[in-house]
Amino acid sequence: MTSLSAARLKKFFLPLIIGFLGLVLIVLAGALWYGEATAEVTITPLAKPISATFDLVLIKDTDQAAAGQLAAKITETKMTETVSATPPAEGALVDAHAGGTMTVINDTDRAQPLMAGTRFKSTDGVIVRSDRRIDVPAHGQTTVHVTADPVGETGNLPPGRFIIVALWSATQSKIYGRTDTALVGGQIRAGSTLDVSTLTTASNQADKLIQDKFGVSTPGEFHQIIPDQVSSNPPASQASDRYQVTVTVKARTITYDSASLSAKARQELNKKIEPGLELFSTLEPIIAIPNDNRNIFRVTIEGVAAIKSSNANLQAANLVNLTKDEVNQRLTSTGLIKNASVSISPAWQNTLPSNTSHIRVIRLDPAA
Repeated sequence: MTSLSAARLKKFFLPLIIGFLGLVLIVLAGALWYGEATAEVTITPLAKPISATFDLVLIKDTDQAAAGQLAAKITETKMTETVSATPPAEGALVDAHAGGTMTVINDTDRAQPLMAGTRFKSTDGVIVRSDRRIDVPAHGQTTVHVTADPVGETGNLPPGRFIIVALWSATQSKIYGRTDTALVGGQIRAGSTLDVSTLTTASNQADKLIQDKFGVSTPGEFHQIIPDQVSSNPPASQASDRYQVTVTVKARTITYDSASLSAKARQELNKKIEPGLELFSTLEPIIAIPNDNRNIFRVTIEGVAAIKSSNANLQAANLVNLTKDEVNQRLTSTGLIKNASVSISPAWQNTLPSNTSHIRVIRLDPAA
């Protein structure tokens, strides 16, 4: 039988023991809770827009494509479209610039480039100028539209031979222009003949029809339309109440590997990136052909650079045991981060855990 004193001791110490055990359990739970704390650091980098424009020479051999080159297949066909044009009402005769088509012949062993506006002189000394740049192949020929300098009937010239003023006299006999039909249009009847404004409108309509048929460029397939010839029936200088305007173009399709072009474009962008940044995202490259050069792509690409994911400030090892304010201060002071937010679980804790595996750094899209 339990003595009275033993019962009293039991009654006194039992609550103390239970309370002590409860306190120990709370401390252990807190320690475990602290040890399992996790943190997420979310950063929004500063967006650094970058762009690059560069040329790629188009070649046929895929295996030989080097830096500055792009393998491509080029096909070309002629496309023609005819539209009707009605001139304004009949008016008086007015002076204008005569024009027509000239064949440029090259009897030398080297190709000859001729810029737009090249001067050709007739045997009578009348100057006419080419309307666009041309490249005359060696021992070959090409055609170009020319316009007479003088206004009026002086520019109406019969078929004949023209020297190129800018060439040496010894070369002028080997590289020259020739017209097989007369240059006309030096004097027209305003409102009854095909005036420039009406011809331009009709030509634009025909160009649009050709473009619609040919289609637009897509990644991997570039479409290029090269103007070739504009003509009218009857001729523009002949009075008529209606004309048929015919536009002829060279339609070129350039097929290439869009992935290769994008990779080269990203390489060019990477050359523009400042230290401490890396390429984050890019837009689709934009292609053009400069100066009617048919073997070059001029590529423009735009992108966004942001702080490198490998930056030491973003590594969990450099964030352990820091407070939320210290983390924010460290990251934003780099000048490469727009803002940073820290979330810690449990919520009452203000210090990041010491265990790097419990810290997660999230880099958002800089455009967000």
